[in-house]
Amino acid sequence: MKLIILLFISFILIQPAESTVIFSEDFSEWSDFYFDSGYVYSGIGGWTVASGSVGADTAYSETYYAAEITQPGRSGASDRCMKQWRHDTYDFYDAGLNYREADLHTTRTLHIRWYMKIPADFEGTCTSGTMNYQKISRYSASVDVAGYELTHSLIYLNFNGSSFSGANMQITTTPTGGSWFTLKSVASMNDGEWHRHELMMKLNTEGNSDAEIKYWYDDAAESAPTVSSSGITWGSLDAEYFSRADFGLGNTGLRTTGECTSGSYQSSWVAIEFDDYVLSDSYIGTSGSTPSSSSYGSVKTGGSSSIKSGGPNSIRSAE
Repeated sequence: MKLIILLFISFILIQPAESTVIFSEDFSEWSDFYFDSGYVYSGIGGWTVASGSVGADTAYSETYYAAEITQPGRSGASDRCMKQWRHDTYDFYDAGLNYREADLHTTRTLHIRWYMKIPADFEGTCTSGTMNYQKISRYSASVDVAGYELTHSLIYLNFNGSSFSGANMQITTTPTGGSWFTLKSVASMNDGEWHRHELMMKLNTEGNSDAEIKYWYDDAAESAPTVSSSGITWGSLDAEYFSRADFGLGNTGLRTTGECTSGSYQSSWVAIEFDDYVLSDSYIGTSGSTPSSSSYGSVKTGGSSSIKSGGPNSIRSAE
């Protein structure tokens, strides 16, 4: 009997701990959604805000929005994902999603898991200046002051380089203005296939150099991250917690008002695609489509002569 009890206890102890999922999104329950110019949508699909800074554009006999949630997705033709469309004269600030709910502001260690597909013909070239600041995401860490969140640190996840295909996916933070940590080169993942990415960020304790970064690519095991770096100084405060997570492709480095004063994307419509997004306080792993936090999407109304119907989105109330 003692042996059975010991075996049972050993079995329990060696089971991997389950992560606490803060938020997840696989877009499968959305209706088609288009990020239109000047529109801010609150509370859509579980996200805090969905916003767009540019309207639809027609070029090369096709019309797209900067960001769209449409079919197909990672799971197939009937699934949906977020697509970020670009072409050579489509110049704007951003269009994307962000999450900043109270349940995020409880952790100092944050894991972000997403799947991303980059076509080989998605290209951007800067001929004057630098293409740095083509942002995949920005994460805020804040302190609570009299019931208000006061942002102290901003962590940036960017594609940095003089061309998109020659860029690296890198991470850095303010307020220290620290070094860029390279996670993965674009050239190693722009094959038009879906790839899993998981990023762990741990804030440093106040006054110490003990922040950490870990990054897993595709099937990398938890015990063998693709990139691991510790002893980092990010200037964090002990009272500081993560408070915001953006998702998309924004602050594009090819804007004429940005760091690249002359440059353009490829001479055709091409999209980077994003799917199966998870925020957690611990390791997430290679699980497939996650249960969606979306109970509803939104539908686009109106119409125009463009290939896709124009007009603003309208929010459908929860059912």
